[in-house]
Amino acid sequence: MENLKHYEDATADRSDTDNESLQQPPWSPALIATITILLSVLPGGIFHALNYERLGLPQKKVSNLTTNILLFLFIFMASLRIKSTLFFGLFQLIFHIGCATHFYKSQSNLYQKHLAKNGPKASIGYPISISVLIYLLILGVTFGISSFFDI
Repeated sequence: MENLKHYEDATADRSDTDNESLQQPPWSPALIATITILLSVLPGGIFHALNYERLGLPQKKVSNLTTNILLFLFIFMASLRIKSTLFFGLFQLIFHIGCATHFYKSQSNLYQKHLAKNGPKASIGYPISISVLIYLLILGVTFGISSFFDI
């Protein structure tokens, strides 16, 4: 029981700088934008939302995650209805570039402030590998839907 009391006292005395040191380092907004353009808006949007917590704004994480996933689902379902390959490709390119620009600009200043404080950078291996897996899942779902519905 006394160990629990000691632990509670120790955690109550932590300063904000201690909490910041326990936080995971953020990903570069440029990496998130690149993932969005090259792979898909879904992994880019997920990492964009998760990065808010890493940048010290956890209250923005849930709302951005919800918005990004709903936007992806809406555009994904709308794109299944586009018959023209040229229009589909142009539509996807414009959408991906627009989302990537938003993801970059919304976190660029926060990331630069983090780096100015000599904050650490996160590794790029995890987001890239997860993004490739999500992209392959999206391709599989798209192929399955188009085969099933003969689109």
